Amino acid sequence: MLWLDPRECLAAQDALQQGNPAEAVRLLLSSNNPQHRMVRKLLSEAGQRLVEQARRQFEAAELEAASACLNLAAQCLPLEGEAQALRRKVSEALDQQLQHEAWAARQLKRARQLADEGRLHTALDVLAPMAALPNAAPLRLEVEQRLREFRRHVAACQQALQADRAEAAHRHWQRAQAISPESPELVELAQKIARALSIAGGAVERVVAVEDRAQRMMLDSLALVVSVAEVVLGTERGEGVHVPLYDQLHGRHAVFLRDRHGWQLVPCRNRHGTMCPVWVNGEIAAGACRLADDCLIRLGNGNCVWRFRLPVR
Repeated sequence: MLWLDPRECLAAQDALQQGNPAEAVRLLLSSNNPQHRMVRKLLSEAGQRLVEQARRQFEAAELEAASACLNLAAQCLPLEGEAQALRRKVSEALDQQLQHEAWAARQLKRARQLADEGRLHTALDVLAPMAALPNAAPLRLEVEQRLREFRRHVAACQQALQADRAEAAHRHWQRAQAISPESPELVELAQKIARALSIAGGAVERVVAVEDRAQRMMLDSLALVVSVAEVVLGTERGEGVHVPLYDQLHGRHAVFLRDRHGWQLVPCRNRHGTMCPVWVNGEIAAGACRLADDCLIRLGNGNCVWRFRLPVR
């Protein structure tokens, strides 16, 4: 350094010795003599140090810091050769990081929607590839906790059924349904509970004469169905079908179950384990549906539409 060199050169030299090339560049770029030989020399040295610093930051996956260093270095000297290649790598890595962050945000939003709908297993499947992301951990813990609560109520429901405690089983079933309403486990449990409630309410598994309003129902004006506790709808090929229908239905398509509170409609499952399509008042039945007078029932994907009625004697 010469005593005639600009004062900012001395301050920039000190910054470089202290390992702070960014401060040196800030001082030199504000010089009143930007074309001075010493200013240009120190700018070149600071730019090279910034490139080396950016290389270390890139290797440490500090992409934003590396990009900032290279942008500052580009104000000191032309980035050529390895420096230019490094800048391209940093830019590509940043683009990939932004794409990954956008993907993670979409997946997290989807997992939240699935969890809110009670589709807990699917939500966990969506969260699985994001195990290393800190912002996914709270939702994963929430879903796992709800799933444990769901399993607890299902187990309690099964135990209550085995102990012939139908009302207690029904309470646990309702709590489980509130957590995960579309769970396939609940459909079979609903049928067992409905049978248990009907037996507990005094129904017997044999055909009897119609004695009260709860024992009879009508599907439009075409059929009067008389049953004690269970009526199976389907086609002629279905095993144990009480009401054979001629439409695009499965052999055993749906079951009417009667308990002390009235009638429920429960979709059956086909041989692939998929729930047979049943709509009640325009909404797909995901499990047992309580039926009221004048409910509109649609079975299958054809034209099998019925109006459910409870006639007065």
